[in-house]
Amino acid sequence: MVCEAGWAGAARLRVMVAEERAKPDLVVGRVKYRAELLPPALLVARYFAGERAAADALEAARAAAEAAADEFREENAGDDGPLAEAADDAGKVTEAAAKARLREVRVGDGFADERAALTEYVRRLDGEKRASKAAKEAEAALAASVVARYAALTDAEACEVVVGSKWLAAVEAGVRGELDRVSQALAGRVTQLAERYAAPLPRLSADASSLAAKVAGHLTRLGVTWTP
Repeated sequence: MVCEAGWAGAARLRVMVAEERAKPDLVVGRVKYRAELLPPALLVARYFAGERAAADALEAARAAAEAAADEFREENAGDDGPLAEAADDAGKVTEAAAKARLREVRVGDGFADERAALTEYVRRLDGEKRASKAAKEAEAALAASVVARYAALTDAEACEVVVGSKWLAAVEAGVRGELDRVSQALAGRVTQLAERYAAPLPRLSADASSLAAKVAGHLTRLGVTWTP
């Protein structure tokens, strides 16, 4: 690929056709891309580390908002809970059901607890939706920036990332893995030898003689003649 198209040409994204079943490396809108030589993660790490961190933070916020809504529903959607009337048979409480029930209990002192719980649950669902939207927008913006950066890569930049961050990193990981394997094997062998020779030969010989004498004594008491 590099010989035919040069570093930048080989590293650029390829637009996938509809018939392809492979998983795309990047998606922008409805366009799917495959990176044959340079994985997007390496390009992101080199040029978009800040954007990646910001998108990850937004995704963490989305997950936290989802967990908060789920926790509130689980705590309040039981048979006697304030969300019970809005829950379906499986215990789920959709936003539409919560809002519909909230309209039904909008007034009346007897519904104060239920009204408060429904209001809080709708608030948490709204927070989850806003967090999800922000996370998706950040991911979409990052993907678009990465696609544009692929198109702008020079031969020198593509070579630097592919050789330094991909090939040499793979070699380094392989060498490090082999060193770890040899080190673990050597450490295991040393441990085995240490256990095997923990007792010196004179002590082992003395222990063997003592045990042999005990066996001979038992056999003598039994009337058995034994010559070691």
